[in-house]
Amino acid sequence: MYHTWWDPELPEAITRAGREGRILAYHVNDLLVATGDLLMERGLPGERVIDLESIGGFVRDAGDRGLTEVEVFSHRIWKHPPDRILADCVAPIVQGQPT
Repeated sequence: MYHTWWDPELPEAITRAGREGRILAYHVNDLLVATGDLLMERGLPGERVIDLESIGGFVRDAGDRGLTEVEVFSHRIWKHPPDRILADCVAPIVQGQPT
């Protein structure tokens, strides 16, 4: 989502890709407003900007039933133990805010 969330044609592109069987993976992460490194400082789902709930709906509506992969490149996040990172990824879903 990091590279495509802003595209106004994203819903149509997702629909077309689903119709053609070209959705191979759904990777989620978030954009941080204040970042010093656009490549290596991404946010966990739900941290800031990207409407992952709506985009995830487009992906599901397009027929994708595969796994959703959290793909976060972040030196800030990598400093934490993996179990904490996983808990932070799951927290929005448990709190009723699906991503």
